[in-house]
Amino acid sequence: MPFYAIIIIGAILQVGAIVCTVVATRMTQREQDTRHAEIISNQQRTELLLVHRNKSLKDKLWERYPFGYVLFGSDEGNIVSLPFYDGRLFAEAHWEDTKVEVSEDKKLLRVTIMQPRWKSTNVNVVVHQDAQSTIPNKVGEPVPLGLVKAAGQPEMFFEVIDDNPRKPVYAIGFK
Repeated sequence: MPFYAIIIIGAILQVGAIVCTVVATRMTQREQDTRHAEIISNQQRTELLLVHRNKSLKDKLWERYPFGYVLFGSDEGNIVSLPFYDGRLFAEAHWEDTKVEVSEDKKLLRVTIMQPRWKSTNVNVVVHQDAQSTIPNKVGEPVPLGLVKAAGQPEMFFEVIDDNPRKPVYAIGFK
């Protein structure tokens, strides 16, 4: 076999190897692109579900508590609070110091609100002590908190939104 034939065969094999490498790389890239698109799609669906859930929770709470509410979350005892009011009533307290203690049998909650104060156009009620109440621990069932009642003012309710022991979510609402 002449030398130039060996060179031509070697060149053809090199071109074949390059073509195979390019094809394999493109197939791998397509698989990665498909996986990436699936991951992004799943993330977007999850994000939409969370936004919808949070929006629907906010809407439900506004429907239940037309004067406003305070949403509480806890991460192993560290309370975070977000008050939402419609302007007709203003309730303030040391919300971040609010305590929710679960009984050993998990059937009751002891709620302690630090120095609550209600304000509206015709009333100003200040409680100089911590307000406490023991209520049933039931998810999704608003329970009246008879801590302070002012004539013509909305009542205060406590609701367990999520009873996850490590990260519970509660609401105190006014209607």
